[in-house]
Amino acid sequence: MIKKILTGVLILVLLIAGIAAYFYFFAKKPAGTTAPAFSLSDFFPFTDSGNTTPTKENTDGSGTDVPVPTEPPEPSTTPKLQMINKGPVAGAYAFDVLREKPHDPKAIGLDGKPLPIQMEPAVKVRYIES
Repeated sequence: MIKKILTGVLILVLLIAGIAAYFYFFAKKPAGTTAPAFSLSDFFPFTDSGNTTPTKENTDGSGTDVPVPTEPPEPSTTPKLQMINKGPVAGAYAFDVLREKPHDPKAIGLDGKPLPIQMEPAVKVRYIES
């Protein structure tokens, strides 16, 4: 039993060492850059490494960089994420539809007839509660 476990661990260590050696020796670096060709952010893109504050050189000779003030992004009318259910959701599908634009049903046009129904784009979500 111990022999099987040791064999499995040895195979796993050799596999990891082989993958590391491949990326170290054979991964091509882009021409003219000093950035590594492979990084963990390729597999785990949820880091905040791209959001750096731009700086400019300080001209008073103190040697520290001064952050450049940037304009805050303009608030959008629709948030990027919206809660569709307070409980857990097993799956969801969003699709675009046309819906009737809300209006006053008693509104009358200049010719005395009711105003025509106007349509507007909307997003509908179908989901399964779990």
